[in-house]
Amino acid sequence: MTDRLRVTVVAPTGALDAAGTWLLSLLDATDRLAVEAVLLADGPLRDEFTRRGVPCVVRPAGNSVAALGGATAWLTQRLRADRPDVLLANGVKAALAAAPAAWLAGIRCVWAKHDHMFDGPLMAVLATMTDGCVATEADLLGASRHSKAVLVPFPAPGPSTLSPETARAELIRRGVRLGQDELLLLTAARPAGDNGLDDALTALAQPGLSRWRLAVVDAQGPAEPDERKRLAALAIDLGIADRVDFTGRVPDISRLVPAADAVTEGSTGWPAEPGVFAVPPAEPAEIAAALRRLSDPGTRAEPARVGKSQAVSPPGPRPCADLLAEALAEAARLTGAGLTGTEPISVMTCFWNEGEGVDRLLELLLPQLTVDGDEIVVVDDGSTDDTADRATAWASRDSRVRVLRIPHRGLPTARNAGVRAVRNALVACTDAGCVPAPDWLARLRAAWAEPHPADLLTGGYRVSGHGVAAEAMALVGYPVPEEARHPGPWTRVYCHWFGRAFEASTPSGRSMAFSHEAWQDAHGFAEHLKTAEDLAFARSVIAAGRRAALALSAEVDWEQRPTLRSTTVMYFRYGQGNGQLGDVRLLGRDVLRGVAYLAAPAAVVRGPRARGVAAVAAAVYLSLPVARAVRGRHWAALPVIPLVTAVRDLAKTAGAVRGWATR
Repeated sequence: MTDRLRVTVVAPTGALDAAGTWLLSLLDATDRLAVEAVLLADGPLRDEFTRRGVPCVVRPAGNSVAALGGATAWLTQRLRADRPDVLLANGVKAALAAAPAAWLAGIRCVWAKHDHMFDGPLMAVLATMTDGCVATEADLLGASRHSKAVLVPFPAPGPSTLSPETARAELIRRGVRLGQDELLLLTAARPAGDNGLDDALTALAQPGLSRWRLAVVDAQGPAEPDERKRLAALAIDLGIADRVDFTGRVPDISRLVPAADAVTEGSTGWPAEPGVFAVPPAEPAEIAAALRRLSDPGTRAEPARVGKSQAVSPPGPRPCADLLAEALAEAARLTGAGLTGTEPISVMTCFWNEGEGVDRLLELLLPQLTVDGDEIVVVDDGSTDDTADRATAWASRDSRVRVLRIPHRGLPTARNAGVRAVRNALVACTDAGCVPAPDWLARLRAAWAEPHPADLLTGGYRVSGHGVAAEAMALVGYPVPEEARHPGPWTRVYCHWFGRAFEASTPSGRSMAFSHEAWQDAHGFAEHLKTAEDLAFARSVIAAGRRAALALSAEVDWEQRPTLRSTTVMYFRYGQGNGQLGDVRLLGRDVLRGVAYLAAPAAVVRGPRARGVAAVAAAVYLSLPVARAVRGRHWAALPVIPLVTAVRDLAKTAGAVRGWATR
């Protein structure tokens, strides 16, 4: 098994409400996560975490903006010290405190949306500040406004669920005044002003619903101790006090769900027999209409939802827990964390006049072929040295190595030839000059063991080189895995505007993997391109409706070109590939950099103000590589950074213009 994902959970209360029950049921069903918890209020949830061996800290946070800000400041310091892989904020209040803290501390953050409360502009703010969202109801996906929202429903009841008759008897024992002919609307929502109970009470007072009774099964909310009294008073005012019962907390409420004739969303989320329906915020009339329909025995024979699609029974705890772990791992850029893959993989690598590189790469890759059916396909792209002979010698000693010789046509053609020759459905790629980590293939294999594996996996790479110029270029021109996993606020902003970040949609052939089906849907690598064929391939895979994900723990080391001149030629070709590809974002960055260099001399001669603006712009642009140099104590490379930055940018700009002109 790969390393478990380190998760910090932030819960808004210590109550065992629906959100807490959902979380505990999923944590109980997975061993992929190493969890510690922070509660913003004390309560029985802390005892449940402690009973499970989960380290738990209570940091009270009131409802005022100042109190929430204090909790955010405290969380920021704690996250900086602990450095978890990802943070899960379990609810809106938790997200309001935790999302800014995670953003400031450089921690990826996912938040869980359990209801429609606070829908609107606040959702857009949370979507901007977080890296993912899990919704417990399909209707909440769009309401979250998050482009990466995924459904992780409340799990279905387990085998310990009681029969309807036994469950009703248990509720009566706990104080629910349930008559034989009465219908039961059950909610496990904690009594609080934001959970829709007012709407449920108002609906129950509507005409034609005298047979319905409401049972509120949960703990009193510690943040609003007078809320139950207010709701009881509201029931009296509405004339339904004799049909509303508060039982207090009931452990394992899912066992009692079959007692209900309807269960509101935002409570347990488990399907009752016969009806489960979503509670639209501030729409008691719709709730009343749904209850009238469910009053008919024929209607109750099928699950119904108010203005929603027909209910589908959710999966059990283990599948739901797998979905949560997958969402957290993908947000952390560590797809496959905590998993062990078992599928055979074909490693495909291409060489052209790189004989020594064959020996070094195959020596590192062969020990990683640990599953029956694993293979390495070596494509010799018409080499004129001893590359093919060296590869053939390896194949004669190990049948898992196969060599394919083709006329020299360039890297995209060689990649396509290699993929056509593979025997497995999963293909991993790395290039000559790369040094895969000992667990590189295992990490990619684990990523494919996810419940819904991506069709394209972007691995990580680290850049090395000899000499001061190469060291400076490594700081200037390439992304850094640690920055992708733990981006500080400025790093996020910088990489958004200037690039140099790992993105799932922009893989490098140095460390990538894909399904054979995705390759077919993308019609292979674009053979007319000299470079950037991996970026074009990724764009075609995504355009075909396939999904891409980052698996940064699948790392290789890559050594740069030996001279500044050869590196300049390499960047010219990179720019040429961007120009031929026509990617608006990549091409735009290259051209804008060139324009900036042309404008700089004009700024110098225009006067002090223009020179000041140019100096500030240059300082901003150089800030990330300079920060990398200081952080890594690369003092010799520090003064060379402006030079290699200019060489890189101008080479890419010239290449982009040339590529665009020759599309």
